[in-house]
Amino acid sequence: MKNYLTQVWQLLKNSQSEAPHKTALICGKSALTYEQIFQASQGLAKLLADCGVRRSDRVVIFSGNTVDSVLAYWAAQFLGAVACVIHPETLPEKFRYILEDSEAKVFIQSDAIWDSNSRKILNLFNLDLLLNNFINFKNTKSCPVLDPVLDIDLSMIMYTSGSTGEPKGVMLTQRNVLAACYGINTYLGHSNKDIIASVLPISFDYGLYQMIMAFSVGATLILEKDFVLPFKFLQKIEKYQATIVPLVPSMVPILKTNLLKHPFFMNSVRAVTNTGAALTGKNIKEILEIFSAAQLFSMYGLTECKRCTYLPPEDLFRKAGSVGKAIPGTEMWIADALGKRLPPNTVGQLVIRGATVMKGYWKKPEKTEERLKNGLLPQEKLLYTGDQCFIDEEGYLFFQGRMDEILKIRGMKVSPREIEEVLSNCPGVKEAVAIGIDDEDQGQLLYLFISLESSIDSSGDSSGEFSADFHEKIIKKYVQENLASHSQPHEIMIIDELPKTGNGKIDRLKLKELKGLSKSKAHAIEV
Repeated sequence: MKNYLTQVWQLLKNSQSEAPHKTALICGKSALTYEQIFQASQGLAKLLADCGVRRSDRVVIFSGNTVDSVLAYWAAQFLGAVACVIHPETLPEKFRYILEDSEAKVFIQSDAIWDSNSRKILNLFNLDLLLNNFINFKNTKSCPVLDPVLDIDLSMIMYTSGSTGEPKGVMLTQRNVLAACYGINTYLGHSNKDIIASVLPISFDYGLYQMIMAFSVGATLILEKDFVLPFKFLQKIEKYQATIVPLVPSMVPILKTNLLKHPFFMNSVRAVTNTGAALTGKNIKEILEIFSAAQLFSMYGLTECKRCTYLPPEDLFRKAGSVGKAIPGTEMWIADALGKRLPPNTVGQLVIRGATVMKGYWKKPEKTEERLKNGLLPQEKLLYTGDQCFIDEEGYLFFQGRMDEILKIRGMKVSPREIEEVLSNCPGVKEAVAIGIDDEDQGQLLYLFISLESSIDSSGDSSGEFSADFHEKIIKKYVQENLASHSQPHEIMIIDELPKTGNGKIDRLKLKELKGLSKSKAHAIEV
């Protein structure tokens, strides 16, 4: 981004102009240059224009991690349309809600994702609407299409997971996207020499921005379809000598296990990034073992403002437990319930100021008013994140939990994240999640859900066979010795795998439904 940009499509245009024949995207068996992506996405833009798509129209993209999704995203940008990228495993009713809420002009899906789930979704809609608005495309011919937009116009709407209610459409302007690219590229040092290997879904902003940022600097993106075969992901990293690998915490133990079975050399990786969920101390140790030549960037953010903070690698241990300082172009502070700034080391709500702050929630003015408050300047809006945090004297942020996730157990406030961090160091524990479940008689009760490493022996080493009784003793003893009395769980449930959302995060809503599972599916430890 050498010159001042106001429109997202200019990122692709600049890279195409500077290195048209360089490989931009490796996806499955396809490898496309910047010239090929530029021409094909403009061709698709022409096809969309023929279907009536105009500036500010919503274009829903439902093709997963495919070449088609990449082309569709850029085609929408060329037209000044608004891209809405949806996970291909979205349930029909939720997808119906998103289509209706966004008032989509077109719904794009490629052959690669056309399955029985798609047919269920299509059956929910009026056929006349579908015949006019559904595009199942393969090849398109180039025809330059450019519809100028302003930097305050929308670039995309990212729908939140909706785990606590109906999905909310986060409105992100051209300026929001460009500012996020600038800030993140600055501290990660992205360049045209980088090869980014990503398996994150592009329906997740963390995954989508891997593509946008790679193309903004002329880098190469390896886009994997999913994480079903982790060894293939590792194989691609080694084969193409990837330099950057974005992860979420749930991927770390899986990569470790696969590397034990299928050794690969990860020495080409110069940087590993994380956001979406906080890394535990155990996660950090394993990442540095897997990617021994890499720097680790622990980060924190929300869909509503993309990225807030990053922890410089040199501060990884000096500021253990922190998610870092504000990214370039962003300001943050902690506020009390009345909006007053709080001093260092005082817990309150995190407030974000800067060009990355969203425009608001699509068609949800009340929800928007809850999050966006008047700022320091006239017409400026600040993002009240809903996250409980504190900032130390050096400006480093420490995340305590979502305000709606902070638990009150036995009259005391309890942070699930702190409990999970403690349990992550228990021998044999792969993942641990703490949630509160309301009880009519006792108020909120604390439940721990744990998945295990393959096995542990009596020394706590994850190599030998063990009995359920023996492992139960280890966990009970560890909990009693390492958690405060008010943080002691009401019950501990051991399950094979913790349920995940499409973004790789722990699905806490599903865990609440698991309370009371039969012993054939879960093992309950009496505390």
